Amino acid sequence: MYKDIAVHLDGSQADAVRLAAAEGLARRHGAHLLGLYLNVLPEVPLATAEFGSSIAVLAAAQDAARAKGDQVHRNLAGSVQALDLPAELRRFDVIASLLPAVVASQLRVTDLLVALRPYNRAGPAQWPEVVEAALRDSGRPVLLVPEDGVLADPARIVIAWSDSREAAHAVAAAMPLLRTAREVVVALVEGTAPSAMLGREPGADLARHLDRHGAAVTLRHLPHWPDPGEGLLNEAIAIGADLLVMGAHGKPRLQEWIMGSATRTVLTHSRLPVLMAH
Repeated sequence: MYKDIAVHLDGSQADAVRLAAAEGLARRHGAHLLGLYLNVLPEVPLATAEFGSSIAVLAAAQDAARAKGDQVHRNLAGSVQALDLPAELRRFDVIASLLPAVVASQLRVTDLLVALRPYNRAGPAQWPEVVEAALRDSGRPVLLVPEDGVLADPARIVIAWSDSREAAHAVAAAMPLLRTAREVVVALVEGTAPSAMLGREPGADLARHLDRHGAAVTLRHLPHWPDPGEGLLNEAIAIGADLLVMGAHGKPRLQEWIMGSATRTVLTHSRLPVLMAH
């Protein structure tokens, strides 16, 4: 069971989707809900600071951002209070460069974060820094919902299994949902399962493990796809899945985290909720 659920809030219309998804999950699990309102303050670029940018101008801009945040905070407090379940709202006025550390620190004492899918096929990204910080630094899973999606109690779940640390973490994080699902499909894209080299049938051990937890498991091998993410989404849609569970793969590069192609594809194109863990 999940007992501490966090939800990212920003004062936009998208909060209704985030809150509805988090509220439903919290009610089903009897969980406490933590709303994280992240109010990003302006900061002086390093190059500007070196040339004597006015501290007064920066202070005025930050004061204006805080004042705007006050109104957003009042509105969000009313929305959270109206949920009529154990919940609290935390506000952080933070510059962008410190946002990942705040997100990671808050999430380490929760079970998972509910957020919107950060990327779109068309249009700007939506808070990718929050999702990436959660996945990369918090040690907690993220449950991502599409803007037009509804998070119901999942009856049919697809697991993208790759015999990796990331996939194992995602499966463990999703166990409260897997135990109660009507059907769990362990999907393996051809060429992505190293356990085949160890003389084992890829995915068979996971299927037995889930069966011991009471999950109704089906093992399915998918044909090779140039982009495994597309193959997984195609399979999930074809069988009418309510949720996709997968590891979030990525590699560090200097100050950035470069996502794997399958992870980025799913975060951009998925039309169903996705539970990810790194």
